Amino acid sequence: LNMKIIGFNASPRFTGNGKVISNKVLSMAREKGFDTEFIDLSTAHIKPCQSCNYCKTHAGICILDDDMQDIKRKITDCDAIILVAPIYFSQINAQATVFINRLYSFFQTEYVQKYENGYVVSVNDFNDFEIINSDKLKNIKISIILTQGEKDTTDTEKYIESGLFNQLNLLFDVKDVEILPDNNEPGIVKDKKDQIEVIEKVAKNLITQ
Repeated sequence: LNMKIIGFNASPRFTGNGKVISNKVLSMAREKGFDTEFIDLSTAHIKPCQSCNYCKTHAGICILDDDMQDIKRKITDCDAIILVAPIYFSQINAQATVFINRLYSFFQTEYVQKYENGYVVSVNDFNDFEIINSDKLKNIKISIILTQGEKDTTDTEKYIESGLFNQLNLLFDVKDVEILPDNNEPGIVKDKKDQIEVIEKVAKNLITQ
């Protein structure tokens, strides 16, 4: 079976920089023989986490019946993830935040003790699930590319250093977190050689076996 990478684009701009970046990474992955899938988080039906902890007593299954159930299944079947998100008002946008929050259902279910470090994820419905060992998730590489309108990246760097993606590192193998600045114009990143080089570096780190 071919290796698989999923590109998650959180930007609501259909012709924006997020799509350019995602497509570049996925294109390079296809050249290396990867199967690829693009998921637009802006159009996906993903409700905010309700902090009900239903997942902690129901095998990691989220009580919210939306697109996230299928997305979780796809994640457990992939080898790498690229998450591209814009910085709005000095923080990652709502679409990316909601997506990351909902990954909480992967973490620390009641099956952890019974199956050691096992995580349990829904496959088809509440009664059809499979046990996924945490080692499988930790073998999934993930990189994050952030794009912003501001030229100065100082605030965003501090934002990242504050532990923004610590929760992703609990689940997956975080490889790179990069910031691409001065990108207020939709699609402008494709004309910036230095930023394309950063995207290519991130892609290579994800798809190198």
